[in-house]
Parts: sequence; C-alpha cells; structure tokens
Amino acid sequence: MVTRNHLTEDRIAPYWDNGYLYLPKVISDDELAPFRKGIDALVEDSRNLQQSNTAFALEDERSKAAPRLRRIAFIDELHDAFWAFAQHSKVVKFVSELFGPDIRFRDMKVNFKWEGRWSEIG
Repeated sequence: MVTRNHLTEDRIAPYWDNGYLYLPKVISDDELAPFRKGIDALVEDSRNLQQSNTAFALEDERSKAAPRLRRIAFIDELHDAFWAFAQHSKVVKFVSELFGPDIRFRDMKVNFKWEGRWSEIG
C-alpha cells in the first residue's frame, strides 16, 4: 500500500490518463536554477555537432546560431545538476507516493519543444 501525504487522488488520476503529473510550484525557481543552467550549458555544448549521437538528438533544421535539439539522453551523466535533481527529496517523495517505496532510478532524458516548431518525440 502506498502512503500518500502530498498527492491526492484528484492529482494522481490525470497521470494514468495523460502520463504526467502537473504540480505547479512544487519546486521553486531557485531550486530549478541549476537545472536551467545545465540545460543551457548542454545546448551550448551541442552547438558544433554535425549529427546526432547517443546523448544528443539534433533537430533537422538547426544551425550553429540556433542549436536546436530534440532530446538530450543520459543527461544525469552529462551534468551534475541533473543527478542532483533526480535525487531531490521532493522529486523522490512524489515518485514514491505515486508508485510506492520500491523505486529505482533508471535513466534521465529531456525532450525539447521549441517555440513555433512541431517536432515528434521518438
């Protein structure tokens, strides 16, 4: 049985329909700042890539001036901020409330949706 101290059934129900939880302001802007800086650094690191690799999936229409990515895989291995985020007590708390205490970290990736563009996540 899962003990729920923070997630109500009303908040959990959309997860089973849509595949995500919407929990606004659970993590503060200050707590997200290192995550955002890490994303910016990795996008910058991808600027000179000519083709996708195991970590970086590049958008078809990209350039050095607009280094757009579809996805960064294994992001927790590329920048310390992401592993710290995955271990963040609030994140672990909500995941364990959703799935129970027997959880383990598998991998982490970030999918991008650039303004004004539609791109398939796959």
